[in-house]
Amino acid sequence: MTRGPLAGLPGLLRGELSRWVGRRGLLHLLVWTVAIQGALYVGTMTDLGAFQSFWGFDLLVHVLWLFTIPGAIAVAQSAIAEERTWGTDEWMLARPVTRAAYIMAKILGTAIPLTLIAIVVQGTIAYLWLPSLEPSQGLTPVAPDRLRYVAVLGVLTLLLLLFVVLCVMVGTLFRQRAAAAAISLVVFFLFLFPPGARDAVWHTWFPGGLVEGVNDGASYKRITEYLLGGSFEGHPAVASTVIAIGVLTAVAILRFQRHEI
Repeated sequence: MTRGPLAGLPGLLRGELSRWVGRRGLLHLLVWTVAIQGALYVGTMTDLGAFQSFWGFDLLVHVLWLFTIPGAIAVAQSAIAEERTWGTDEWMLARPVTRAAYIMAKILGTAIPLTLIAIVVQGTIAYLWLPSLEPSQGLTPVAPDRLRYVAVLGVLTLLLLLFVVLCVMVGTLFRQRAAAAAISLVVFFLFLFPPGARDAVWHTWFPGGLVEGVNDGASYKRITEYLLGGSFEGHPAVASTVIAIGVLTAVAILRFQRHEI
């Protein structure tokens, strides 16, 4: 009987997701909530001098971006590399599953829980309590349009998925977790500080162009501009992010097809 290209994916994915049930999931929820909501509260209710322009929902975008991507790298760096080091991937692939299904289970089994815990839950909590604050300076944060808010969280989810896929892909090339972490962090810093002027043509297509910039009007991140009522100029960057996710996933699968067990 011929197996499909993703044969065994449901079972593998259930196994990956089951790791997040119980203490691990609760620990992640606690850590992410304290870190993100705590940073929002301190940033909004404390006189930060030169950084006082960071308040409310523009600060939320900044905090989610700065926290979720390094967190995703920390979790995803071991998705493939660790199992290759311990040889457990050989045991997994001895079962009636395809290598493509194995890679997809690693990607989805990491990205789905992180998205729910670090973006969806944290974004929902912030949406409920931020408008009730009276900041130390400035105006009370106003809840943005819900559709715009969901769209921005969706873009952040795409970026998180991109880095999860990148870690998994690098893990098919190297056995060391440090390699996946180091390469992904280099890309992260390139997103933070892309070379060239912000108005350069390539910046509009570069995925990092969605989140480059700060929180002082003309230099707002593109997704922050959109969240606060402006027009969205990041369509090319969103498209290139989707393409990059697809290409990196394909490379990871093709590279793992050549992995000897």
